This record gives sequence, structure tokens and C-alpha cells, in this order.
Amino acid sequence: MKVQQEFVYSSTNDTAPVLSLHAWIKTLSNAEQREFQLAETRQFGLRQVAVRQGNLEVDPVNNSYIWKDEHTAQQGKGHDEIWLQFWFRYLEECSVKFEIVTKPTQNSL
Repeated sequence: MKVQQEFVYSSTNDTAPVLSLHAWIKTLSNAEQREFQLAETRQFGLRQVAVRQGNLEVDPVNNSYIWKDEHTAQQGKGHDEIWLQFWFRYLEECSVKFEIVTKPTQNSL
């Protein structure tokens, strides 16, 4: 059975609005922005491999993931290490709590 993963962002301090990853990236130096862009290209490449393999669909409306089954969702698609470093830095510096909500779905895009 297919499962859907929705990504939920909230503030860890409950007072500040959540700044998006890409808005935060714009606050970094030009060199860091270029490094992130290269890492993001690799990161999206990993996602595209999962799509081509038939393991993953990306919902264009809410950018959620629909995996072919729970086992595949648990395995995931891998991460670019540089992108992951930026991601964890973003979460910490912007006080963002990130959660993945996984639920069964019958829907296919």
C-alpha cells in the first residue's frame, strides 16, 4: 500500500514565524549560496532517481512524497552530505522544528 509523507515545519520557540530554507539561504554569503545550489542539485537528483525507479511520486500541490510502500518510505532516497549540513544548520539557526507525518494513501498522482 502506498504511503504519503507530509512535511510539517513549526517554530521551536512558538513566537517567530518559520523562515523557509530558501529565504534563509539568501542570507548567506555568495560562496555559501553557490555551494548550497550545487548540493541542492545533487539532492534533487537523488529524489529524481527514486521517481524514475517508480519508488516515489512528488505531489506538486503540497510537495509531499508518495512512496510505493512503507518499506520504501523507511529506506528513503538518500541525502547529499553537503545539503544535509546546510539543512541541519538551517533548522538550528532558524529555530525550526521539522516533522514527517506518514500515513497510508490510495492516491496516485
